[in-house]
Amino acid sequence: MRILLINNGYPTGRNPQVTTYIASMRRCLLAAGFEVDLLVIRYHRCLTVVYKAWKYLIFWLRLVFTSIDKYDAVYVNHLPFVWPVLVNHGLRGKDVVVHWHGGDLVSRTPFVRCVLAFIRLRIMCFRHIVPSEYFKRKLVEELGVPEKLIAVSPSGGVDTDLFVPRPTLDSISRFVIGFSGALTTDKGADVLLGVMEHRAEIERAVGRNLSFKVIDYGREAETYIAAFRRTGAGVEVVHHMPKKQMPEFYSSISLLLLLSSVRVGESLGLVVLEAMSCGKPVVTFDICAFPEFVRSGISGERARYSGNVEERVQEVINALVKVIRNYSSYTPRRVVEAGYSEQSVVAFYRSYFRKSDVSQEVVRNIREWK
Repeated sequence: MRILLINNGYPTGRNPQVTTYIASMRRCLLAAGFEVDLLVIRYHRCLTVVYKAWKYLIFWLRLVFTSIDKYDAVYVNHLPFVWPVLVNHGLRGKDVVVHWHGGDLVSRTPFVRCVLAFIRLRIMCFRHIVPSEYFKRKLVEELGVPEKLIAVSPSGGVDTDLFVPRPTLDSISRFVIGFSGALTTDKGADVLLGVMEHRAEIERAVGRNLSFKVIDYGREAETYIAAFRRTGAGVEVVHHMPKKQMPEFYSSISLLLLLSSVRVGESLGLVVLEAMSCGKPVVTFDICAFPEFVRSGISGERARYSGNVEERVQEVINALVKVIRNYSSYTPRRVVEAGYSEQSVVAFYRSYFRKSDVSQEVVRNIREWK
């Protein structure tokens, strides 16, 4: 079986962090025994507005004019940003699978809203994959896609051979709280700042010395890093790193915080799963997809999300204290191995793309597609 994998980005040597999950998805498809061709954007130099616009123009022309006849299935990611593929005549009669990701439904810019209105009827001709049950509900609510057309699979899954537990030499002498998200308010940097301001209170509650480790990226990074240091908490700042180096980051921390707001609407939260695969418990809010794999007493703890920043800070502190006090009892990697690894995605693909019982509703809609 031959599959055309479409995405508006792909990792390169110059930009190794661009949509890394697509490389994982391709790797899983190949491991499942399929032939895979790519129709993607590759950025080979520093991103500028003009360069990105030029890349999109060429990419959109390829989406319209690429011959699709030779493929058994077309696997589309980020449909709102690859919408010209819908006018490619080769799609008629094909098994088209759309994989939805966070910004496709949550970050609704005027452009995305217009595209979703345009494609609303046509997407009933396709099958759909989402990263989580949470995002399945979003797809049903936002676009009215019937649940029977939607499957759930983590976007590429976690490479459990790369993200493995490693010895942490200083875990006894100090407890390191890691934060790998962008340093922006939407990603919870304001809550992290509040936690740092209460460091002494947390240390008294758990009887441990705490320090923090963050990654220097995000549009508000400079402002927040300066604020972190003013708290007097021990804060180590490291440079943004490619995915293959992230296991080193996770091995150097004791626990990971991911504090995204409801505004972000994380469709999965892959960094949380990667940290869990490295044996690190996590603390997140009880929103989005996190309740599906952040399980109390097993992989971490969930803090109650409220509209008040001060209340969110206190809820995170309560969750942190619980994790630190019961640290040795958590087994987060087991949750990843059970349903979020690349191996589980490979098994899913083998079944999904070789199914002979594609919904008759989809077949009928394809035949009637004018």
